[in-house]
Amino acid sequence: MEKIKVIFFDWGGVLIKFPPHQTVKYWAKYLGIDHNSLLSFYERHKKKLWKGTWSQDFFWRRVSKKLKISFPKRRTLFEDAFSEAYKENKNIFSIAKNLYKKGYKLVLITNSEIPATNYFKRKNYNIFSKIFVSININMIKTEKQFYKYLLKKLKVRSEEALLVDDKTYCTSIAKSVGINTILFKNGRQLKRDLKKLVIK
Repeated sequence: MEKIKVIFFDWGGVLIKFPPHQTVKYWAKYLGIDHNSLLSFYERHKKKLWKGTWSQDFFWRRVSKKLKISFPKRRTLFEDAFSEAYKENKNIFSIAKNLYKKGYKLVLITNSEIPATNYFKRKNYNIFSKIFVSININMIKTEKQFYKYLLKKLKVRSEEALLVDDKTYCTSIAKSVGINTILFKNGRQLKRDLKKLVIK
């Protein structure tokens, strides 16, 4: 087995305890509308936000028209909601820091909008040498080309890379291009699976 050199960490669901749809709940409360209606609309169109084909303003214009509400006055609604929902998974950060100290190159990957990216940058996590965000590269983690792009940019072979992600469809796609994968469930399981890959 090739020695692993680069470890890709997913952000939401692995490094942070990001409650599903928590940001949408924040928006719905601020706007005074039904959470489920807004959630349904967001789920249908979130990939357009992640890839940058829809701007935040365009998203809110569509929401306003669909749900018959006024356009939100608060310009920081995306970032405020993200900040409210953001909770670090400290145990996983501890594991990541240990890997960094042992010389592994750590890379953060995420499907996110610009405000979430800006929030992360302000946290100044220096253990990550690179950050790849869907909206900046117009690709998302459910696409094979996303992982091929990562390997090319980092000049690393697929067998030298490892993805830690909590979504089966992401690990399956990464595995299809030859990347080692760990389907994340919890810190104890992650440590155990890292050891199986001769990463201690």
